[in-house]
Amino acid sequence: MIEKKRRQIELLQEKRSALISHAVTKGLDPNAPMKDSGIEWLGEIPRHWQAKRLRFLVSEPLKYGANESAELDDPDLPRYIRITDVDENGRLRGDTFKSLPEDVARPYLLKEGDLLLARSGATVGKSFYYEPSWGRAAYAGYLIRARFNPARMMPRFVNYFTNSQQYWQWLGSSFIQATIQNVSAEKYANLIVPVPPVDEQAEIVAYLDGMWKRLNDLTRKVGGSIEQLMDYRSALISAAVTGKIDVRKETQNE
Repeated sequence: MIEKKRRQIELLQEKRSALISHAVTKGLDPNAPMKDSGIEWLGEIPRHWQAKRLRFLVSEPLKYGANESAELDDPDLPRYIRITDVDENGRLRGDTFKSLPEDVARPYLLKEGDLLLARSGATVGKSFYYEPSWGRAAYAGYLIRARFNPARMMPRFVNYFTNSQQYWQWLGSSFIQATIQNVSAEKYANLIVPVPPVDEQAEIVAYLDGMWKRLNDLTRKVGGSIEQLMDYRSALISAAVTGKIDVRKETQNE
C-alpha cells in the first residue's frame, strides 16, 4: 500500500512536469499554428512566439551572489539564501535559516520577481522565484540572479520554463563535455527561452499557478496518508516486539 501511494506521488510529479513543459513551449491554444524554433531541444513553438537568449530578456546582466560563510541566524537581519534552502516545490525551508550582516547583504538584496539559478553541484539548474513575502533576503555565491522587466518578460514564466523538460534537456547537453557539472552566468545568458506576448505569458502563468497548487495539494494529501500508514506499521511492529500482540495467535487465527 505504501509503495502504491509513493508511485501515485511520482505520477503526480510526472503530470506536473508534462503540463508545465507543454504550456511554456506550446501554449494553451491547441489550434495555434506552429513553427520550427530552430533549436533541436526546444522543437516547435507557436508561430507568433519568439525564441530569445536569456541575455536579451533580463533588465540587467546576470549577477553572482555573495561569497560569505553562513554563520549568523539573526531573524532581524536579511536572510542568506543558499540553493539548499529551497525545497522541491520552490519554497524556502524553515529549518535552514541563516542571515547576513546588513552591509554585506546590501549589494545582493533581492527584489520582487528576481529569479535565482543554481550554477554548480548536485543542485545545478534548480531555480527559486523570490517574492517579498519571504522577507528581506540576499543570495549566496553558488547562485546567479536574473532580474527582468515584467512589462516585457514575466519572471514567473521564466521560472516555470526552468521546470520544463526542455530546459533540463538543454542543461544535460551542457554537461556532455564537462567533468564537473557547472553552468556559468555566460552559459545561462545564452539559454534560449520561448517568448509569448506578455498577455499570453500572464494567461499561461495563471493556468500553471492553479495547476501547481492543485497537484501540490494532492501530493501533500497522499504524502500524509503515507506517513499515517508508516506510523501504523511502526506501531504494529513495536507491539509485536514488546509482546503486546501475540503474533503466534494472530497467525493461527489466519
